[in-house]
Amino acid sequence: MIKGGIPRYSAVVLALALFGLGLRWEAIDSGFFADDYAQLGMLEGHYPLRRSKLDLFTFSDGSTHEGDTLIRSGFYPWFSDPTLRLSMFRPLASAMIALDYEIFGRQPRGYHLHSMIWWAALVGAVALLYRTVMPLRHSILALCLFALDEAHGVMIAWIANRCAIVGVVLAVLGLVQYVKAREAGVLPEIWSVGICFTLAFGFGEYALCTLGYVFAYECLRGSGSARERLRSLAPVLVPALVYLGLRGALHYTPRNSGVYVDPFSEPFAFASALIVRVPVLAADMLLAIKAECWTFGADPWVYRWFDPSWIPENWFARVERWRMVHVALGAVACASFLWLCIWIWRWTSNPHLRWLSVGSALSLLPVVGSFPSSRLLLVALIGFCPLLAALLFDGMARARALLSQRSLGRAIVLGSLALSACAYHVVVATWLTRSEMIGIDVGSKQIRNAVLQFDADDVRLKRQHVILLAAPEGSTSMYVPLTRWLYNKPVPLSCFTLSLVPSPYALTRVADNAFTIDFRSPAAILRTAPEQLLRGPQRKLKIDEVINTGVFRIVVLALKDGWPSRLMVRFDVPLEHPALRFMVATREGIRNFPLPPIGAAVEVPFPEIPRG
Repeated sequence: MIKGGIPRYSAVVLALALFGLGLRWEAIDSGFFADDYAQLGMLEGHYPLRRSKLDLFTFSDGSTHEGDTLIRSGFYPWFSDPTLRLSMFRPLASAMIALDYEIFGRQPRGYHLHSMIWWAALVGAVALLYRTVMPLRHSILALCLFALDEAHGVMIAWIANRCAIVGVVLAVLGLVQYVKAREAGVLPEIWSVGICFTLAFGFGEYALCTLGYVFAYECLRGSGSARERLRSLAPVLVPALVYLGLRGALHYTPRNSGVYVDPFSEPFAFASALIVRVPVLAADMLLAIKAECWTFGADPWVYRWFDPSWIPENWFARVERWRMVHVALGAVACASFLWLCIWIWRWTSNPHLRWLSVGSALSLLPVVGSFPSSRLLLVALIGFCPLLAALLFDGMARARALLSQRSLGRAIVLGSLALSACAYHVVVATWLTRSEMIGIDVGSKQIRNAVLQFDADDVRLKRQHVILLAAPEGSTSMYVPLTRWLYNKPVPLSCFTLSLVPSPYALTRVADNAFTIDFRSPAAILRTAPEQLLRGPQRKLKIDEVINTGVFRIVVLALKDGWPSRLMVRFDVPLEHPALRFMVATREGIRNFPLPPIGAAVEVPFPEIPRG
């Protein structure tokens, strides 16, 4: 025990790690999800393209050969850019997944338990950093705020995203060694710091976020000449430059995606994203307004809100108005963050909070190239949570000083502000963490059950092409064959998705082998983030453009604000041919959809996450 009856710090850290895992325990039963299926398919040879065990994060390399192969297999929807490159340089992360597969095979619990162990290690690494630069009680409160935040949920539940946790653990350990060396007035050891950062970059680009803390430390806390400071950065800069050099030389960069943006090959697009996405992430971090709400118009699991009309349909089909509001709130959050930094810098006696706060802001820059999501705040929270802890303790100390000066009103305002800010983040973060984990657990199981319980005869299904007329997201569309294969269910010849638009549309039969699709305004193809992930707005489809999937051809007949709103879909055989099966994702599951006779029209309903 430490003076005052406070348990040993290590015991508190362990308790917080266990409590955090308890809040997210549903993750262990959430199963595989999204990219997990693709990576298992790569390992077993069922992905449409061959991949090595060190290259499981390359979904398409940008060549037209791979793009056409993925489109013709149905894995990429028909509107995907054939030159789309979705490829991340994460060799050690790929090797770790391959090792998991060798140990656990197709049993997801082992994978999730492995992720949980690494998350507990993350809590320990961050606790070590906090204890290095902060007093004990500040460290405990900051670690509590960090462990409760909802940013961790997806990373624990999504096996493919474990790479972020592992990379940050290694980078934070390197940062701790760096700070200790610099505080002692010596150069960081290349073997302790350099190896940590080298391994961290092997798990991917998330390690780049931690560089902001290193640079902020040298600028605001480091000592010595500019040359000496540069020498001290060598164990960090060398691995980073080698990683970035290999990443560029081997073409592990996104291209032609409207969601993933590379700062080196697409600097103007990245700058535009920076202006918008930083405020969105700030709104999530400070105000708990989830960044996914900007990306999707609403929480990804909130399609259920549409049923009672809590959210108007056009907010799903056209999210621009919400995005303007969200960015405005983000601007308020940025201003609040700046005010908090100035306030803390003015009143705190801890000089480490300065570089931690600047590092928190800088850590957002590398993740701007991805679509806004709470999980991208993982590294930024490391520097933000100490600010909140300081706001409480230093704010209350200041309030007591004001009371001694008989400034009751100012003391009450300041004390209330400090208490409410921390309480808000604890309560809201805990609630969001629980609701998110329950949503991920329930949603993933419902989707998986719907995919495995197809409304189809298993014998005939193996000889059929499934045409999903409408689906709400990738797990009920592009991952359908891989999901069924993984759980030993009969797999169709292919599974094509015609629409990921969150809106109903009119289907008109114009021939025995063709029909048209007409979206209700303002809905159109490629307006939403899930679609733009696969085709950037800079490469829009044009009128009369023809896409041939090998099973059907689609012709763009009309545009709405530059987006395809009317399509012609033509097959080589009649629509009643036994090799074709038309389906739609509904609340009850993925169900067959009867097509109308020639000359008649029918409405394809709003696609929903299955609830069964």
